[in-house]
Amino acid sequence: MNMRRERSSNQGTPALKRRPAPGARARTDEQKKDVRENLIAVGRHLFAVEDPSTVSLRKIAVKTGYSPGTIYKYFRDQHELFIAIREQDMSRVVDNLEKMAERVADPKERLRGVFVAAVRHWLKYPEEFRVLFSIRPEQSSKPDRQPFGKSAVVLRSYSLYRRLVDDLFATYPVPPCAPRLATDTLIAATHGIIAFTLHTHTLEWSNPIRMSEQVLDALLVTWSKSDT
Repeated sequence: MNMRRERSSNQGTPALKRRPAPGARARTDEQKKDVRENLIAVGRHLFAVEDPSTVSLRKIAVKTGYSPGTIYKYFRDQHELFIAIREQDMSRVVDNLEKMAERVADPKERLRGVFVAAVRHWLKYPEEFRVLFSIRPEQSSKPDRQPFGKSAVVLRSYSLYRRLVDDLFATYPVPPCAPRLATDTLIAATHGIIAFTLHTHTLEWSNPIRMSEQVLDALLVTWSKSDT
């Protein structure tokens, strides 16, 4: 009976990496890394599927099977865990997009390819997208902490998108619009498509990748025509 309840309480949570037996301390760096990764994985899932304001460190500890005191050795509060999740997920996608950008020589194809790849990634990992982009501001900020939007990984992400626009606009005699406006438009348009298709399940949407390609191609054509 207890086993049935235990399975039910953990239903839907991510598979955890191997960890020390309950009550045992994580002694090696590898064990400590695994504990931290498990806490992040379960925290991400709970933040994505539940009201983030109800997700406490104690609740995450219970889901992972660690003692409540263990989680405080890795994160001082809910906000710190929340930021660690977002930084990890954003860093991974930026790493991949930067590598992709280096492999494509043509500025137009590079910009298009990177934005389509970003859409594909977030559609593949919807929980990551929800935690990164769908949390209310008051749930992801603290007065005495640096806002996530000013963190190094977010600035790095925006810098990549801005470079893609700058490189493309450098091929035109005159920039078709302000590069900042173009960058913000590209991000908002593609991320908006992801958000609508993920959050409005009662509507039957067209393929979101094709939708994103349509938007990107329309913008690219508009910008190229403004130089003629």
